[in-house]
Amino acid sequence: MEHSAIVNLAKGMATATAAWLTEKYQSGFEQRLLSEALLIIPLVDYFNSQKGWNLFGEWHELSSRGAKPGDVNIDLVAERDEEKVLIEFKYLKKATDQRLIKDMIKLALSSNPSHTRLLLVAHSPVCQNRGQSRSTLVRALASAGQPTNFRLTQCASQVVEVVRDQRIKLFLTSEEGKHASRIMTYDPLLTSFAAEHVASCQNASENVSVFSVSRI
Repeated sequence: MEHSAIVNLAKGMATATAAWLTEKYQSGFEQRLLSEALLIIPLVDYFNSQKGWNLFGEWHELSSRGAKPGDVNIDLVAERDEEKVLIEFKYLKKATDQRLIKDMIKLALSSNPSHTRLLLVAHSPVCQNRGQSRSTLVRALASAGQPTNFRLTQCASQVVEVVRDQRIKLFLTSEEGKHASRIMTYDPLLTSFAAEHVASCQNASENVSVFSVSRI
């Protein structure tokens, strides 16, 4: 998929998700009633409105490499003709960058260059301040203006070292580190990836960002 098409698709996803969140909050849904899994609703509605897309939830085709299905399930996959879009989504109630990086690693596991990989990040009211994300990673990627490279090193069974643009180092530990470590063992060539901010939408108090992940 060409970059301009990826941007347009990401804008549509972000706008649909922000509008849905606004509607839910206005109808009385509080943050504690909303969960990450519910984000599939506006995304499915959006793709259905575009016609021609076939959708699959909890897609686990990548597990054919011997991975445990729960390690590499993709939240939503959309296919149309020769296009395939892999989508992970997060509803942030805490500014936990480790979870976002783990999902980027999961998206990068696919070595098919024709796959479009998108991470949608929706912010709960407590995870933003004056329209800005409380996530250090989201703010950094959104302000970069270009793809940001990440280098991965498996230090131990439960620790993955992530270096962003050769400057900022982060260690994935505990459950996130264990999960990321397992994903990396399924493809020893998965040592780096790039993430680029491609769309955002603020609707009322909602803040939704979409990042494109590519393998390098």
